[in-house]
Order: sequence, then C-alpha cells, then structure tokens
Amino acid sequence: MSPGKALFVVSVLFFCIAIAMTTAALGQDRGLLAPREEKGRAAQPAGKKSGKAISPNVPVNTVESLDRAIRDLIETFGEKYAKGKEYLAKLEA
Repeated sequence: MSPGKALFVVSVLFFCIAIAMTTAALGQDRGLLAPREEKGRAAQPAGKKSGKAISPNVPVNTVESLDRAIRDLIETFGEKYAKGKEYLAKLEA
C-alpha cells in the first residue's frame, strides 16, 4: 500500500473514531450503525437495507472494511454523504 493511501485510510478511520467519541460524549449512545426508527416504520438492523447480510469475516481496520463502511454511508445517507464517491475513488486509486 502506498504511503498516500495508508495516510488516507488512517485519516478516515480516525475521523470515524472521532465521530463515535463525540456521539458518545453527547449522550447519544445509539452508535454509528444503530437501527433508526422512523414514523410508521419499525427499526431496521444496520446493513439490511439492501437485503445483503453483513459478513462477519471481514477483518477490521483494513482497506476492505473501510470500503464497506464508505459504501454503507453512501447507501444510508445518499446525498447527505456527498463526498462518499470521491472517498471511494481515492481508496481504489
């Protein structure tokens, strides 16, 4: 892995950890991938939106796990996660 790609992976992972810590500090203990409840809909487990199950065989803190996390954020938040496709392109470079 090139030094630039490694720095990018570490930066994104650090960003995710910072968000998780901020969320916990604000008393929102739902976590980043906790099920959401919407009006008129039951909570849906994370990773089940597209009907695909989350594979427990993906090691954490790898390029593959980061790729899957970015794709999940794109699928979950759509246009609210506007730079998601840009992050995927950098990761694949």
